[in-house]
Amino acid sequence: MSSAFLDLLSEKVALGDGAMGTLLYERGVPAGVCYEELNVSDPELIAGIHREYTEAGADVIETNTYRANATHLAARGLAEKMRDINYAGAKLALQVAGSRCFVAGSVGPTVAADPSAGDTLLSPDEIVTALSEQITALAEAGVHAILLETFTDLDEILLAIDAARRVCDLPVIAHLVYPVSASTAYGQPAAECAQACLDRGAAVVGANCGRGVARTLDAVRALTALGDLLVSAYPNAGMPELQDGRTYYTANEEYVAQRVVEMAGLGARLVGGCCGTTPNYIRAMREALDARAAPVAPRIEVAPSVAPAVEPAPKMGKGGFLDGLAPDRFPIVVEIDPPRQLSMEHMLDGGRAMREVGVDAIAAGDNPLAALRVGNIAAGALVRQRAGIQVIAHVTCRDRNVLGLQAELMGAHLLGLEAVLAVTGDPATLSDQPRASGVFDVNSYRLVELIASLNSGRNLAGSPLGARTNLSIGVAVNFNARRPDVEMRRLARKRDAGAHFAMSQPVFAPDHAQRMIDEARPIGLPVFVGVFPLVSSRNAEFLHHEVPGIVIPDATRARLAACDTPEEQAAEGQIIARELIEAILPSADGLYLISPLNQWTRVVDLVRFAREWAEGGRG
Repeated sequence: MSSAFLDLLSEKVALGDGAMGTLLYERGVPAGVCYEELNVSDPELIAGIHREYTEAGADVIETNTYRANATHLAARGLAEKMRDINYAGAKLALQVAGSRCFVAGSVGPTVAADPSAGDTLLSPDEIVTALSEQITALAEAGVHAILLETFTDLDEILLAIDAARRVCDLPVIAHLVYPVSASTAYGQPAAECAQACLDRGAAVVGANCGRGVARTLDAVRALTALGDLLVSAYPNAGMPELQDGRTYYTANEEYVAQRVVEMAGLGARLVGGCCGTTPNYIRAMREALDARAAPVAPRIEVAPSVAPAVEPAPKMGKGGFLDGLAPDRFPIVVEIDPPRQLSMEHMLDGGRAMREVGVDAIAAGDNPLAALRVGNIAAGALVRQRAGIQVIAHVTCRDRNVLGLQAELMGAHLLGLEAVLAVTGDPATLSDQPRASGVFDVNSYRLVELIASLNSGRNLAGSPLGARTNLSIGVAVNFNARRPDVEMRRLARKRDAGAHFAMSQPVFAPDHAQRMIDEARPIGLPVFVGVFPLVSSRNAEFLHHEVPGIVIPDATRARLAACDTPEEQAAEGQIIARELIEAILPSADGLYLISPLNQWTRVVDLVRFAREWAEGGRG
């Protein structure tokens, strides 16, 4: 992989360029515009920015192609222009660079790492394919290196390195974001990430973006301590600040330039700027690097340090709920959601009644259908304390950022809850409250990882908690999915993220339920199969046509419609539910009964039937 680009880094500290996106925004290009498409529609604007960076003293400039992979462009209806956008972006930078500097092809993450994409799942093969296509266009245009930047997920950047190695032999610069304690947001140490990237084929490892200059400096310190390797660093211009609806960065040119010189002194060989930096910042870095009193010490071979022995972490169970289940008892969960008003009596009475008939836990929704209810952590704690039954609190990605999620889960642990169901959450646009909006800092997979981290005794940033939460981690599985193979891939990914059990959407066809149980079994997660006792023909039609994830067969809806009175329809709904329970109990891992209209009295007889059937009283 020898190249003139790598020779440059061996000979001197090379200076990169600064931001593209925040500079375009600062100059009046609206945030909703696809900045990468400007390579085609407004090439002179992009070429002008490249020209400013080269004139400021950059040795390396980046192409304006950060989010120009097909997964992001597809969301803007531009997937078919992927090659044109990347090829044009590379040619623009190369024309400006001429023989004065090198050009690195900028490649960012796919939508798989974008929380705003919700529960979108890309397989590893799909990620590699999308990034391979982008890198191919950049390489064919003639860039000198591939810069993988602003990756937050180690697994994805390793796939990105695979993608580059598949289609070209250009040097790969691998940048992750290390926002705190020289670790990723998921607690992975910078040194371990860098070594993994080098082992996969990266030529340069480093950091960009993140929480200001100081955190990037921490990462450089950790990376250069590894010894003889090429390290790169592109910090933001401090921390962002929102003023009058616009984002500003707080660190001035002189401060950032001095910190960059400090990074070079530690051994970084390629430095530049990320969000908030401009040609003026790069000019200040150029002057500061040129004015250093002493030359950079030559690179020397350093024997790798031996990490101190670490005692293995204590083996974790599967959380208080699952660990507390009797091994010879068929588990039953009943959903009773918190109230819409400030009275807990209905839910508390339901909890007591369920405990008496043999239910193992109450499942409590987190503002289901985005309709306002009492917070389920507080409500669940009251049920646990006053009704004496376990509670599985649904936790959505919709309502809280990662700070709020972790705070809420830590509080749930302190209040005695021992199980959660990690779900994406119904869209905030469905809300019954004005101006409600979704947060989605994480998707359901990341939420599972977050909870697993708390169970290990560390927060998402890797800092110790002083104790461990004891949460059984549940996840949703849609037994009515149009693509069962995709749904099983989702379930396997959630298992790999740390899930302990699954709860299914309600099923209404015994043969289909059995097929899905069989599909899920190899994944190895116990599945509580959802059963919903229909209360009327109108209820069945509403659920089938208006509630996502619920499919009620024509024959089932016809049975209810054939009943003359509401009472007959409700009774028929109970019969249908019993038939389902009797069909699935022999092979299901557990039963998840959902109270219709939150009326828990309608499931009491079904619980008794299921408990008697499971314990042998089938007559």
